[in-house]
Order: sequence, then C-alpha cells, then structure tokens
Amino acid sequence: MSKRIFKYELGACERQTLSLPVSSTLLSVASQNGHLVLWAEVDTDLPERNFEFAVCCTGEESPESYTFFLGTVQISELVFHVFALN
Repeated sequence: MSKRIFKYELGACERQTLSLPVSSTLLSVASQNGHLVLWAEVDTDLPERNFEFAVCCTGEESPESYTFFLGTVQISELVFHVFALN
C-alpha cells in the first residue's frame, strides 16, 4: 500500500471525469495560482476508476443528485461549487 496525496486540476465546466485509484479519498478543493484544484489521498498500487464531478457557478443549477459536496472556491470574481457525483 502506497498512499500519497496528489493534486488534480478541475475545469470550470458543468461535469467532468478524473481517473483516480479505486480507494481514493477526496480531501478538499481550493484555488492555487488561479486554478481550481482538488486534493485526494490515493493508493498508487491500486487500479484506477472514473470519478465524476460537477462544478457549478453561483446562480447555476446544482446537480439533482450527488454523493457529497466538496467545497466552494473563489477565483477572482468567480465562485465555484464542487460536487462529487459518484
């Protein structure tokens, strides 16, 4: 077992998919150097699976169903709300 914390960049779009090891723990989202990023604890020895996310701006419709809310991130005048969908 080789657990590490990795950073992944998210786009400012409605839905997106990242390939992460199967037992990944999603930790937090924040702004770093003007980019929306996600940190996750991953076991690099395990195979990957797709994790789906929704990133919504304030005032946009939020997803009808989601696994959990990761957080709100402000980048300049834009505010993003990040949801894990599976």
